Amino acid sequence: MLFSNEKAQARKAAINKVPEQIILSEVRRMVEEMQALNKKLEET
Repeated sequence: MLFSNEKAQARKAAINKVPEQIILSEVRRMVEEMQALNKKLEET
């Protein structure tokens, strides 16, 4: 139990270290994928 809690804590710290730029680029990529999907749906 204690070990897994420590792992979760470490993961949280790692996530907090991720630069905002990476998160923003990920979000932008997801948005672009959704827009492409919407276009495909509109065409059919």
